[in-house]
Amino acid sequence: MNTKKIQKLLAIILTITLFSCQSQEEKLEQDIYNTIKTYIEHDIPEGISVDKIEIVSIDTITKLGEALVTYHLLETEGERQQKLSKIKYEQAMVYGELYELDGKKSDIFRSRIKSLYEKMKEHRKNLEQIYAQQDSIISLVESNKLDSINLLRYGVEGKVYATNPDMTQEIIDFYIQVTKNMRVYEQFVEFD
Repeated sequence: MNTKKIQKLLAIILTITLFSCQSQEEKLEQDIYNTIKTYIEHDIPEGISVDKIEIVSIDTITKLGEALVTYHLLETEGERQQKLSKIKYEQAMVYGELYELDGKKSDIFRSRIKSLYEKMKEHRKNLEQIYAQQDSIISLVESNKLDSINLLRYGVEGKVYATNPDMTQEIIDFYIQVTKNMRVYEQFVEFD
């Protein structure tokens, strides 16, 4: 008989714990939703009405997670710098051919080529800085020096359903980071 009472008591405690965890999670989601809603509605251009804000996912961000996001952002920026450098190189080659066809007389082509090579140097310098930052992140990750447990912020992906002044509907994807004290972390706000 005692074991039945203990089992009932454990079942009641487990049920209460389960419901209290759900309500805490629901409260957190509602707080994050309200923070994002206030942020979006405050910065929305005049004439556009927000019909609905939908949160797709909420992730926790730790120092390790932040470093990995930074690494990928640097990777994207590195790719962009490489493409820009390649475009400048191709432009310089075209101007070089024009300069040769002109009989090496035009100062315009020569100055344009020089300007493009300077921009290429700048892109290469940016790439070196990006690679150095990536190496630093890799070193920190490999040495386990980044905290992967303690919460820094929440990363929130979602959609804004809006109506434009011309009555067209628009769906805008967003990624916003929210701090533990329910403030938008301005350094990581993206709208697509």
